[in-house]
Amino acid sequence: GHTSYEVFHESKPDLQHIHQWGCKVWVHVEDGLKLEGHAHEGQWLGLDQESNRHQIYYPD
Repeated sequence: GHTSYEVFHESKPDLQHIHQWGCKVWVHVEDGLKLEGHAHEGQWLGLDQESNRHQIYYPD
């Protein structure tokens, strides 16, 4: 069988950009301080169904 995506696009979807749940990610921070770090480390939890934004867990 084929998925609806495969039928419509006549190819399988490219899933290389999909993150694995719980993988380590760095989120860019625009704070304007050049001597401070420019990213916060967190864990990727998934995409929010309503806003289509990434959900990140920050253990700190």
